[in-house]
Amino acid sequence: MLERLAEVPWGEFGAAYGPAEWVPEAIRGLLDPDPDERRNALSWLEEGVFQQQTAVEATRHLIHFVLGLAAEPSVPDRQLLLMSLAWLIGASTHLLVPKIS
Repeated sequence: MLERLAEVPWGEFGAAYGPAEWVPEAIRGLLDPDPDERRNALSWLEEGVFQQQTAVEATRHLIHFVLGLAAEPSVPDRQLLLMSLAWLIGASTHLLVPKIS
């Protein structure tokens, strides 16, 4: 699943505090054996990509990976990943819908 992270041009997408080039490392952090590191990674994603209850450019690309992780029974803290996704779905998600010209 995460082997496809490199296929996404993260640096071209905006996040809350600039380019989203840091997002793949944070996604990988969701699998860290240390629960504190996993919580830190999720916090970074929530603050940097799901910021202020709105979606930023990188959000639509991130959802694919977080949902994939949450679907894997072996992934720790799956319930936290699902809660973050549920919160995002309830937030303003205008950037999640592809723009139709």
